[in-house]
Amino acid sequence: MRRQLESFAWDMDTRLGLLPDAGAEVEVHEFDHKQTGVVYDRNGVVIKSFPAIHIYDGPVSYRLEWNGLTFVFSGDTTPSQFFVDNAKGADLLIHECFNTVKQLIERSGYDEKTARGVGTMVHTAPDEAGRVLALAKPRFAVAYHFFNDFDTGVEIEREIRRHYDGPLALAQDLMVFNVMPDDVCVRMAVTATHVWPNKERHDDGFRVAPRTKRGPKMSRWLADKQLFPKF
Repeated sequence: MRRQLESFAWDMDTRLGLLPDAGAEVEVHEFDHKQTGVVYDRNGVVIKSFPAIHIYDGPVSYRLEWNGLTFVFSGDTTPSQFFVDNAKGADLLIHECFNTVKQLIERSGYDEKTARGVGTMVHTAPDEAGRVLALAKPRFAVAYHFFNDFDTGVEIEREIRRHYDGPLALAQDLMVFNVMPDDVCVRMAVTATHVWPNKERHDDGFRVAPRTKRGPKMSRWLADKQLFPKF
């Protein structure tokens, strides 16, 4: 994280004073990726992590519990018993589902060996995603991480439905899930395509973010080349 913050230093410093809470501070909380356990517990919200199988050691999936409701998110993974054990009966379950091997060959130009490696070993094949959902039996399931085009979604849903017949959505950008004790509502967010970020309308209004340290300065050789000097 220290090295990552160093790489972001220029971006964060140049945004200070322009955006509220510009994201200049990062808190790091380490936990053991090999264990299933609580990584966050505050204000009635409990988040647990558990191992995910994705290429190397380290990836995790998450389970969020709040107000009697449960949300489970797989992240990148191939099917695992870890996920089934921690996702059973979830109110909302989001599991990755990659495109079919056939689609990866025809649409992405992979050779068959690479397509099978990426689509079934590194990620989750649609039919295997269906098996995971059937084992976990969530109130509502969402498949994501595939190219959801007009000519791919039908085949992917067909493969999932070979094993899972419960409530299902194929994720799209800006899809919203309202999870309630007696219902799960799926809708698309309504957004304006082009909106100016009017700072007067921020919740806290416009405010200058405090500078806690002296930022870098432009070199004289660069500033001297301004046609209409400002600094």
